[in-house]
Amino acid sequence: MTTSQDNSASASGSVNSKPSFFQQKKWWILLPLVLIAGVYAFYKLRVPTLLESNQNEIKLSQPDVWVHSQNFALLPHDLLQVPMLKALLTEDFVYFYAQDEDWLSLQGAMRRISFEHELNWSDTLLKNIADAPADLYMWHDDSRALRYWALSLERDAFSTVAQSLAKLKLAADKQVHEIGRVSIGGDDVPVLQVSLSASRQMVFAAHGKRMVLLSDAVMANYAGGELDDQAQTLIQRLLADDANVRAEVVSEWQVSTTQSKTKAQSIADAKQTIMVSNRLFAQGYGAFVPSLRAIRFDFDGKTWASQANIIPAAFDPKIWTHLPANAAFCASAPIDWAQVQKAVDTANNLAVKPKLAEEFSPTGAVCWYAEKDDNIVQPLFVALRQSGKTSAEPLNALFDWAVASNQEHMKDVRALRRQKQQLIKELANNKASLDEINQEKLNPQLNAEQKASEETWMAERKTAAQAAIEKVETALKDIEPQISAALEEVAEPAKAAKEMLTEKNGALTVLSRKLAIETDSDNNPKLAFGEQVVYFSTNQALVKRAIATAQKHYPNLAESAKEISPTAQQFLYVSPKKLATLLQSTAEEALPQEGRQKLRAAYDFHMPARLQALEKQPAFSLMLDKPASGSAEQWLLLNWKTAQ
Repeated sequence: MTTSQDNSASASGSVNSKPSFFQQKKWWILLPLVLIAGVYAFYKLRVPTLLESNQNEIKLSQPDVWVHSQNFALLPHDLLQVPMLKALLTEDFVYFYAQDEDWLSLQGAMRRISFEHELNWSDTLLKNIADAPADLYMWHDDSRALRYWALSLERDAFSTVAQSLAKLKLAADKQVHEIGRVSIGGDDVPVLQVSLSASRQMVFAAHGKRMVLLSDAVMANYAGGELDDQAQTLIQRLLADDANVRAEVVSEWQVSTTQSKTKAQSIADAKQTIMVSNRLFAQGYGAFVPSLRAIRFDFDGKTWASQANIIPAAFDPKIWTHLPANAAFCASAPIDWAQVQKAVDTANNLAVKPKLAEEFSPTGAVCWYAEKDDNIVQPLFVALRQSGKTSAEPLNALFDWAVASNQEHMKDVRALRRQKQQLIKELANNKASLDEINQEKLNPQLNAEQKASEETWMAERKTAAQAAIEKVETALKDIEPQISAALEEVAEPAKAAKEMLTEKNGALTVLSRKLAIETDSDNNPKLAFGEQVVYFSTNQALVKRAIATAQKHYPNLAESAKEISPTAQQFLYVSPKKLATLLQSTAEEALPQEGRQKLRAAYDFHMPARLQALEKQPAFSLMLDKPASGSAEQWLLLNWKTAQ
């Protein structure tokens, strides 16, 4: 995902208006944690990710999701063995493969190729293709959705396909053409691009009993044309007969027991395995959850088990005692403040640059609530402070730098500055034109009459260019006092825009802006901190509730939710009933009230029943079965706990 650049207007007169608070690129430093499944809610806040985008070159060596299945067609059925999923998903999910548009289009394309080239492929070749062991790999797109995938599977019938493709002459075929070849066991294997529509192309290769299918041609040749190197490597691995070679695609998720390079191990006992990288569930904010690298789910034919790929890190379970009760969704994990520190260190206008690792302990949380005035784009962020840290100066400076008031009062000043910049550019162009005229030479071969005409024309052009220069210079002189007058007129609101309100509320200090950060709202963000904890939210009501929790005037989540463990490293707490309420209110607000009738009809048909089913599910939490020990990366069992 490409991070956009900050277009804030500078004091020198940038031509761009200063973005609102919800469009700025630095306030995320104040957010103690953006992690796990909760980050998707920030679609309105335009927060820049801490990880660089890989969208221009999809990293095929680092899939976001890996599904390993002994019978791919049974995967939907097996997922429904999870009680909550069985309650929430419809029968359409079970029959996904029979109804998927891409799958049906591919079947049609292969049937046509077989008929036109007399290959005699069976009609059931692709129809029943999912009834086989398979590996599915998925990658995110710009929006962090899982758009790209690769399917690798094995069936005896593919030997016929592979032999046919090796001999097939496709030069005249408009729907399929060769984009490259890969070497598999000494065989030269063609890689084909299959056009399903004018805008939809897949990539296909088969060798022996194995087949590989890439969902989008951009995965194989991003710049267009021939097969690129990383796609070639991926296809070679996935067509290999050796399972250990195929498993190298996900070697980053395998734990090494030695100092040598990590080796991927094949999975032999699980009927279904699903592994999800933090590149997906952290939504680009992996620096906030560096210790939780991936989550894995295994199905043995009867029950699902889950575990997490963990790099041991300090975690303080007391974070849950600082969270207000009645949460809909909370997530917590250790934070790598050193990664966040990099953004603070590059801030030229930050007067006091706090050392985040010295200010905050490596534990934070983010929570969503479903009370009145709560919404999905205004969660509560919480961080624990390091023991003995009482100074307010670093947090004051951080809040002052990160949270700016609205700049509506600067509207006229910006307009005049834009006009000034345009005049400066125009003046430079006019002077360049005059220089060009002055450097022109008369053609010595002209006769007297032609020479006189040329001289007259050049003189007229010089006069016009000089007049244009003088006109712009006069306009520039006239605009300076206008800018000065406009600045003088907004002096008071400009001063107020820089002022912070500092209040004491018991043992906590509360910071906010004197002016609202949005012209149409008085709901300023607030930062509240004491010796133990720091709270931040753009929802004042949430901060007020958090302060009451810190002062023991409002119950905390740990004492009110039986699913919370006082000692375990806990990642999630979910109250499905409250989450359904939050999702419903958010959807009702987001859906257009007029127009988009099909979208509204689809929501009305599908979502109310699903949300009602969600409301009936018990609250649950997710935690490590036992604390991580040592310092080496390891897989640890996860415990899904519900109230007894």
